[in-house]
Amino acid sequence: MRKFCMLLLLPAFLAGCNGEKTNSVEYYTEHKDERAAKLEECRNNPGELKHTPNCVNAAESAHKAMFDPNNSNMPSIR
Repeated sequence: MRKFCMLLLLPAFLAGCNGEKTNSVEYYTEHKDERAAKLEECRNNPGELKHTPNCVNAAESAHKAMFDPNNSNMPSIR
């Protein structure tokens, strides 16, 4: 019975292992080129990658960078 349960649980454990290291929002904020590459990869395959941790973290980093008050690329209304 124990082996049977292990056989049933094994695919669930392996499903979470894609081999890719999960990077934080802070990491993508500090590494703009890698953030851009990850966002492009996520846009090219949204069906599989849209909700992966790295795509979510890269997108969140892009949003934070866009609305950062120190962002000099934003036009001013003053």
